Amino acid sequence: MPFPQDTIGQVKGVFGRLSPRQRLTVGLTFFGVLGTVLGLVLWAGRPEFSLLYGDLNPESAAEIVDALKEAGVPYRLSRGGTAVLVPRDKVYELRVELAGKGMLSGGTVGYELLDRRNFGTSEFVQKVNYKRALEGELARTIRGMAEISYARVHLALPEERLFREDQEEPSASIVVAIKPGARLGPRQVAGIQNLVAGSVEGLRPERVIVLDMYGNIISERPDGKSPTGMAASQMELRRKVESYLTGKAQTMLDRVLGKDNAVVRVSVELDFQHIERNREYYDPEGAVVISQETEESETPSEGTLGRTERTVTNYEVSKTVERIVRSMGSIRRLSAAVLVNAKKELSQDEVTRLATLVGKALGVDPERGDQIEVYSMPFETSEIEAARMEMEKAAKRAFWMGMARRVGVGLVVVLLILWLRSKLRKVSQLPMPVEERRPRLPKVEEVPELEEEISPEALKEARLQELVGEFVQREPDRAARLLRTWLAS
Repeated sequence: MPFPQDTIGQVKGVFGRLSPRQRLTVGLTFFGVLGTVLGLVLWAGRPEFSLLYGDLNPESAAEIVDALKEAGVPYRLSRGGTAVLVPRDKVYELRVELAGKGMLSGGTVGYELLDRRNFGTSEFVQKVNYKRALEGELARTIRGMAEISYARVHLALPEERLFREDQEEPSASIVVAIKPGARLGPRQVAGIQNLVAGSVEGLRPERVIVLDMYGNIISERPDGKSPTGMAASQMELRRKVESYLTGKAQTMLDRVLGKDNAVVRVSVELDFQHIERNREYYDPEGAVVISQETEESETPSEGTLGRTERTVTNYEVSKTVERIVRSMGSIRRLSAAVLVNAKKELSQDEVTRLATLVGKALGVDPERGDQIEVYSMPFETSEIEAARMEMEKAAKRAFWMGMARRVGVGLVVVLLILWLRSKLRKVSQLPMPVEERRPRLPKVEEVPELEEEISPEALKEARLQELVGEFVQREPDRAARLLRTWLAS
């Protein structure tokens, strides 16, 4: 919106009546206020940076930084160069754009290597490129796991032989870097082994070795038959059983006593013996004739004929065969400890009821020697309360800091504007130079034409009237006293 001409004229007039020193002061003040306001506006409106990608390896970070420089997007590096920050309003757009360009490969080539068609390429080079592409794709897939920040895959693919007995089996080695604070369990390691084995023809999972960045072998036989693998499987099963039983008892106590008013810990002893028994039971009273054979013979003796009869009977005795197999992982013994948050000790009746309640939930068997202990004591909650209060204080502090930041910027701008207005008002009230106090003559076109010549007496009378008017305007008090004196006399 343009300024009115009269306002611009007034400003020019005020500025023109200033002395050189006053003009310098006003100019410095104006530009100082303008610079301060612009600085505050830029500081308050600066972009907030958010995480674009984190836990990057140097190759991926370099690719992303080069792409951001080429696009002219401001960025920042943090966490030792492993994280890239960009303005918050461009995070999702840049993620989609960089992912479309394949910037997250970490310097690893994949199947795009096979897109380069070079005529005259030998069969050996084609095999090497296929092997590199397969290794790169597997490394990218493994790197996509939440616990892994870096992965490298090496495949040993033997050449095909004419006879099957001469054919060697393929193998693979994988090097992974685990993110700080993460843990790669046996199931995840076995998953990596099966992933690679399923992607390479003829590769068995047990021929895939997984190592960490320190050269430690973290893979075991997938079937878990090695001593270490069996121990890990048993510990994992025990942990799952304890967690399941603890969850059952804890959920029930939370409903009865309130959340965080009771703690349950369950310890189980599992039986990992695999026992098979075969039993055969015979019932002598249940004999059954299965065959009977009768043999007759005649023998002449001194004029007489001797006759002999023999019978053979075969019996089948009733037999019962019983095969008993005891599965692995059955509970051999169970013990549980219950701690109740109470300022005074529970009565024996309350302890008994809680023990019975927990025992029913856990399936306690006294014949196995299962035990349940219930104790009561006040919980130590000072650290939890202190942490909660500290979090609340931090949230309030952040809120008020943001509010103070906005209010402070607005207040400073308002104060600067008021101060500048007061300075300009003082300048406009400065006395005018003597030569500028004389009334300006009206323009030529505004002077009315004289109808007749004015006499000297009329001019003198007009001059006296003008002087009297100036005297009244300049000293109204004296003029009033003089007028009252004339009227009184």
